[in-house]
Amino acid sequence: MSFNINRAINDDVSDSPRNSDYQKMFNDEAPSLGYISSKAPCEFIMVPPHPSHGASMALTSGGFRSDKERGITPTLGQYGIDHVIVYRKIGNNPDPKQRRDILAINMVETEDGLQIQAEREWGKGYMSPMYKLREFLWRTGGGHKYNKVLRRSEPTIKNIDTSTWEYKRALELVPADGNDLNAPLGRGVRTLFLQGFVINNAGISYTTDEEGQACWPKHKILMINQVSAIKSRLDAFQKEGFYDALFVRKDGTDMDPQEIYDTYGDILNNSSALQAWEQGFVHGDFSVNQKLVTFSSYRSGPAGISTYKCSVQNLADKYGPDYKLPDEILRKARPMGDYILKNNEQLQIEWLQELFAGDEWALEGAGLINKSSVRIAVPAMPAAPAAPVAAPAPAIRPAVPTPAPSIRPAVDIPTASAPRIPSMPMPAVPGAAPKMPSAAAASDDPNSITARLFNLAGKIDNRG
Repeated sequence: MSFNINRAINDDVSDSPRNSDYQKMFNDEAPSLGYISSKAPCEFIMVPPHPSHGASMALTSGGFRSDKERGITPTLGQYGIDHVIVYRKIGNNPDPKQRRDILAINMVETEDGLQIQAEREWGKGYMSPMYKLREFLWRTGGGHKYNKVLRRSEPTIKNIDTSTWEYKRALELVPADGNDLNAPLGRGVRTLFLQGFVINNAGISYTTDEEGQACWPKHKILMINQVSAIKSRLDAFQKEGFYDALFVRKDGTDMDPQEIYDTYGDILNNSSALQAWEQGFVHGDFSVNQKLVTFSSYRSGPAGISTYKCSVQNLADKYGPDYKLPDEILRKARPMGDYILKNNEQLQIEWLQELFAGDEWALEGAGLINKSSVRIAVPAMPAAPAAPVAAPAPAIRPAVPTPAPSIRPAVDIPTASAPRIPSMPMPAVPGAAPKMPSAAAASDDPNSITARLFNLAGKIDNRG
């Protein structure tokens, strides 16, 4: 049996409300990653993994998750991943394509096999390195929260020294307006991943090739990071989320775990009980009758984020009984667990060191690295203030050639362009940005390294 990430993730009840070549979520065997668009409806054919890969053909994993605003939802089977936290496009590089998307899970090898610790909303449960770094920077920058009455973000931490470069730099890395999508380290987003064959998205048809000839839809993984697409609120007048559309019951059984166990048995560990329960879903036949999923953007929600409504129907109802993906195409669909990149806490810390070179002071403050593990470089003193110099690019591993254009190139470390210039001096080589000594710490020797650094800090401050 193939590894099922949804079964591996801890299912305890929680009360919490073009493809990037440098993502840190999926391996090189995964299909390209896409996002549903607000420009036009996104249509794709949702199919289970092909049975030749040894995966379960079930619609769900037999588990549940709970949300105080959206109720109880089943966990997906092998065709998707639900309710995981992703930190999108993080890093200092001003070019978003050079940043990384990181899945906030920690894979732990135990005597019972591989277990996954998953970050919950607002840092509940497992606290990933990304969460710890963002929380430290948020507090260092005053702990700003949005005041709905005054309609502006206000600091919540009193008596904070706003003159320090740490405070200023923290606000650059985590701006007071937490909805800044271009921030170097934005808030993690609860995400739904669905594997399917995309027909069209953002006005682009994926049923024609480069020469304009008809072809089968493109195999992709869609990242859906709006909560409204995951499930509607309990008090919503009209249900329109993905779970509302896919997990419609036809037998009247409520989505209550105890009632389900009393009626069908242990659906988590008994395949016969799971099959009997899934026969009560309108779309429980998705492994036989291919389903067409459509996400449509119809208005902007808070902070201008698009809100989506989802519909699920039989593919034949729209495109006719003759339009059905052949077996040779369906073989591309593997279990979602096969696509997950090895992901643990130590690797994520290493990625953060790559992405925030020059800001090791923040990783130290967040408790992610020790001071002894950081190399300090002393910059040369210019005779007069000079234009900032970009940090040198990290070493590049040669890319492994891929057999098909739909597979992501195996690139671990991108070629870095000029990094975002912080308010403090950038080091001459990769390493931690030197902390500026106070006036009391300055040496009496005007040629000492300490005195030169202190004088340089004064010149930079005076330029502002």
